[in-house]
Amino acid sequence: MSALCLLSISAHSHAEQTGYEVELIIYEDTTKRYIDSEDWSYNDSLHQTTQTLENEASSITDPEYRNLPWKDAALTNALQKIQDNPGINVLLKKRWRQTGLDRDQAYPLNIEVHKQHDASPGVSQAIAEQTADIQMDKQPDLLLSGQVRLVMSRYLHFEVNLEYMQATEGSVNELQAVNDTLEQAYPAQTYPVVSERRMRSREIHYIDHPLVGILVYATPYKIETQRDGRE
Repeated sequence: MSALCLLSISAHSHAEQTGYEVELIIYEDTTKRYIDSEDWSYNDSLHQTTQTLENEASSITDPEYRNLPWKDAALTNALQKIQDNPGINVLLKKRWRQTGLDRDQAYPLNIEVHKQHDASPGVSQAIAEQTADIQMDKQPDLLLSGQVRLVMSRYLHFEVNLEYMQATEGSVNELQAVNDTLEQAYPAQTYPVVSERRMRSREIHYIDHPLVGILVYATPYKIETQRDGRE
């Protein structure tokens, strides 16, 4: 067996025995101060040509995977600072455990964040309730959707392939004024959030975007495996 094959087997074995506790915070800038700072047509093209993550999150079979409580998160202080900013709204905080897997085996996690209707500015409760009855494929309350993935290769990588959606100003006015055209209301502008970040464990990494901010933190741990008496 060649030295190259031995190195490949060794690296693969190491990946299978290394787990990560991952912390993720995603937030939006509600002021929209940088909404005109980007050529979004370019980002649309980037989003469409980004390689689709092939595995489905619903098929996760990693025995190490499980959601973890946030109370022990290393990003607790960072989350508090974000929440203290009046122009920022936290969309998601998530903490989980998983095996460190290479690019061919690593699986994505589905991300889906919905707007709370009663928190929508300028939309009456009655109209908000009506929007909930619109066909599900229109998903008028969807704010963020897509996938993220942690990949362990030579370096640790974090992949982001998300879509951030905002109702346009015109759609909010339509909702308030024209109930009978509700099914045509809520046209949303979609903004891709696509990134791959090489990262180091036990370091906070920030993924920048004009409208959405992402913090990710990964802590490695040794996976205790059953070897059935074999070394």
